[in-house]
Amino acid sequence: MATKEIERRIAVIFATDVVGYSKSIEINEEKTIKSLRACKKILEDLFKEHDGRIFNTAGDSVLAEFSSAVSAVICATEFQKLIKERNESETTDLKMEFRIGINMGDVVVEGDNLYGDGVNIAARIEALAQPNGVCISRSVHEFINKKLEFLFNDLGEQTVKENKFHAFDVVIDDSQKRTLKTKSNSRRFLGIVAALAEFREKFAQTKNIPRNRVIKDDALLELASNKPKNLDDLSKSRLLLREARKGELASGLLKAIEKGINIPESDLPEKIDKSDKGFVNSALADLLRVLLKSCSESAGVASKLIASASDLDALAAGDRNLAALQGWRLEVFGKFALDLCNGKIGLSVEGSKVTTIQLSQTS
Repeated sequence: MATKEIERRIAVIFATDVVGYSKSIEINEEKTIKSLRACKKILEDLFKEHDGRIFNTAGDSVLAEFSSAVSAVICATEFQKLIKERNESETTDLKMEFRIGINMGDVVVEGDNLYGDGVNIAARIEALAQPNGVCISRSVHEFINKKLEFLFNDLGEQTVKENKFHAFDVVIDDSQKRTLKTKSNSRRFLGIVAALAEFREKFAQTKNIPRNRVIKDDALLELASNKPKNLDDLSKSRLLLREARKGELASGLLKAIEKGINIPESDLPEKIDKSDKGFVNSALADLLRVLLKSCSESAGVASKLIASASDLDALAAGDRNLAALQGWRLEVFGKFALDLCNGKIGLSVEGSKVTTIQLSQTS
């Protein structure tokens, strides 16, 4: 039987969900569900008005498709204004805040559902949006910036969960103007990152789990940038795993952030000089990637559990304070990586297999 061809098309994807929904459910499930129903009714009416089609829902999240970028953005801003009016009403039992992300891109059509990068990027952009805000991709901005009288705040290139994209805030009111600091290279930011990374590694070792199961790199950077002070602030993170928002892990993250904030100025890490072209030895980093793949296959361990791409770049740049150089990772990969960096071994290809070869050392 012939395999059905994959159907693709360009679509405008509208993604939204509720800020702090999980915590709200824990506090008052009935009020939360009733309020969500009321807000979804507002959204569904706007979709009908602006020719949007819901193709997927899960809990508080909604994914919809539009054929027009202009219609999608108008719909999003009108929804946020109506939600603001609802929240300000004295008859509202429970206030709700939404984030909205809009992207235009290639999608895969499966019945009534849509998949693919176009949908994934919309979800990442929604995660980047502010509470009560609308965030859009460059592709959407290029279509609408001369057709709508909105102000846009250029956020530059952003990275969320390994997806890179250029994003813009739609400025609905002046309070939403912001400058994202997740790529900050300030010494205080680096100090908080270091404190969080130290806590993550210790927690992972105590629980015998991969460190990305504790907190992923992008979530760690988000926390270092936003510096949440309490559980309420922590619950607003869009990148934290649910289990990291409460209990022992949440408490540890908040203490690590406080520790980073209180590091004396003289003890803070130095800024990284990215103008130095020798910052990352790209050729060495490429060799380390080949070595990692070989070591992970020999050990029967996924390479991501041993070292990330950023770990390899840091190793090639001379950083030796890495998890990949500690514990079991040192035995599986780290000691070979250090020998490669120090010119003690080389790599040889035998058929499809990569092996290490000892290099002679001259005195």
